[in-house]
Amino acid sequence: MQWSHPTRWGLAVLAAASLTAFTTPASAELKPGDKLDKSNCQEAKGMLPDYVMEKFCDGKYAAEIIEVKDEAYQYSKKFKAGSESNAGKYYVTDEGYMYETASKTWPHFWYGFPFPDRVGISPRNSYKGDPFYNVDVRLQRAFPFTEHIKGEASVEVFNLLNRPNVEDVDHVYGLADFAGPVPKEFGDHITSPANPGFGSPKFASDARQLQLSFRITF
Repeated sequence: MQWSHPTRWGLAVLAAASLTAFTTPASAELKPGDKLDKSNCQEAKGMLPDYVMEKFCDGKYAAEIIEVKDEAYQYSKKFKAGSESNAGKYYVTDEGYMYETASKTWPHFWYGFPFPDRVGISPRNSYKGDPFYNVDVRLQRAFPFTEHIKGEASVEVFNLLNRPNVEDVDHVYGLADFAGPVPKEFGDHITSPANPGFGSPKFASDARQLQLSFRITF
């Protein structure tokens, strides 16, 4: 009687590709002269606070889209200086409350923009982050030693392509208004005269990793 050692091979490949954006570009469908109401409210996603957009989608709000020139909003030098000095002074909790960074208490007064990384009249969700691509691979083989004792060896590779996926960048511009070209997305190499590190990576996902394992079941 001949006893054979059957083996089983398994290969699992997990791939993920997503666009990681600190902000999502505003819709290009809306233009001056259009009317925003419940029929097209989704076009304003990313340009309005969620609770305001809900009013449009519920039919409670309607408005005409108009063009606003940059020169219509000119802040005083004192206001701009106050905004610039607020950099890093405040933070927002997970519950949505703004606190002073130093005292961890609610500020009774502030002058200028509390978060000067929101530059001038730039819309919400206007800076696009780095795309995120990841491929994980798992190779597995079973070894039947006896009828009741079996072994299982596996090799796993995470981030197979060793892609440097940037997960966050320095998005503090440091000025109340843009001073030069307007940054649009990660990698456009546009910095800020007040913060040369603007647009540079703060951290990235792990590099390629290899994991070996062996399991015995009985």
